[in-house]
Amino acid sequence: MTEIIKLFGAPGTGKTSTLISLLSQELKQDDDLTLKDVVFISFSNSAIHEVCERLSISKGGKITPFFRTLHGLALSCLIKEELISTELIR
Repeated sequence: MTEIIKLFGAPGTGKTSTLISLLSQELKQDDDLTLKDVVFISFSNSAIHEVCERLSISKGGKITPFFRTLHGLALSCLIKEELISTELIR
């Protein structure tokens, strides 16, 4: 499946729960789909942690390299492209 799902809403409206449900369904239906194929970007760490906890997976790492906050993804891209040095990061 190549599908982009963008979900907008006010805090507490169930955005994260909805996306977790959709992702769980897709993982069950598509044997070729793995978590490495999924990009899950959120503004908050709490949403990323909730997704990983409810799917019983570890955040980041090799299994879910693209389960990140928007800021974390941007930083990793800057580091990968050598536009910022890791020495500058606290």
